[in-house]
Formats: sequence, C-alpha cells, structure tokens
Amino acid sequence: MGFDVGRTSDFDIGLASESLFARAKQLGIDLRTGKTRTGPLSISDLKNLGLRDFQSSLRERMGRDIKFMIFYSSKGVFDKAPSIAIPR
Repeated sequence: MGFDVGRTSDFDIGLASESLFARAKQLGIDLRTGKTRTGPLSISDLKNLGLRDFQSSLRERMGRDIKFMIFYSSKGVFDKAPSIAIPR
C-alpha cells in the first residue's frame, strides 16, 4: 500500500530546535505532550516565527499541504512517530 492511496496526504514536519522552541514558548504558542513540543502551527504562528514563506515554498514544491510542529529536541520527534531525519 502506498502513502497517498486514494488521496493526497499532507506532510507533517517536526522541527527540532531548542532556540525555535524557546521562541514559540515566548510567543505563547500552545505546548503539548509534557511541554516538549507545539501542536501544528497556525498561519499566525508561522508568521510570528518567520516560517510562513518556508512553508509556502515547500507546499508549492511538494504539491501538498505542509504542517510544522516544533520540538525541543530531535529525540522528541522520533519518540512521537516514525520519522526521517533530514540534517540542515
């Protein structure tokens, strides 16, 4: 069975960054799961964090919706769900 069977799935991207996480927390973005990650970021959150253009660019290139969550660490990303690491 393929990834997009009968539909076009979105991509959920976990950004692991202590500094970005601290900024999200400072902005009052809702934290989840033991306060180690955000939920999916809203358009307003993306704008406030300077990620809106990046999300738009990825969406255009990939042809599907892109959702970001911010994690305090990469361990949190891998603990949440099966993931693929893409180094910066």
